[in-house]
Amino acid sequence: TILCIYADANAKISTEPSQLLIFRFHVPGFTFVASLAVIFAGAQMFALGIIGEYIARMYLRIMDRPVYIVRKQTDCSEEELT
Repeated sequence: TILCIYADANAKISTEPSQLLIFRFHVPGFTFVASLAVIFAGAQMFALGIIGEYIARMYLRIMDRPVYIVRKQTDCSEEELT
């Protein structure tokens, strides 16, 4: 399918590079809508990161592994530590 965008005879040809790639004519509000889309996409990614972090921490707790593993244990008396 071919997407055709019709503009009236009084339409101003856009010189802004971001709009020139998509539309041949100036579209009112394009910058505003594009910036809103980027802001909301960033908010969604941030929320997904927090949810992913929460799921990862819950997964590690459910695994019921110790917080740390003792590799080697030595016998020390309390006198040597002070």
